[in-house]
Amino acid sequence: MRARLIEWQQQGFISISRIELPDAPDDTDLLASPDMRWAFRRWGDDSPLRRAVLAGLAHMQNARVMRGG
Repeated sequence: MRARLIEWQQQGFISISRIELPDAPDDTDLLASPDMRWAFRRWGDDSPLRRAVLAGLAHMQNARVMRGG
């Protein structure tokens, strides 16, 4: 998938940029659904992968709320 994204960027179909993602807030409701809790059982609480995914999901959730979605 990464190779495809790079190809699309080089062809001018998409734009990719880095953003800084702060940690998800401690009171996030991202783990409220059973599906999300199941997905996060694969990583321990101190896993950098878990932190990264939670930060990304919190960013997406916040962006959706800001757009009224």
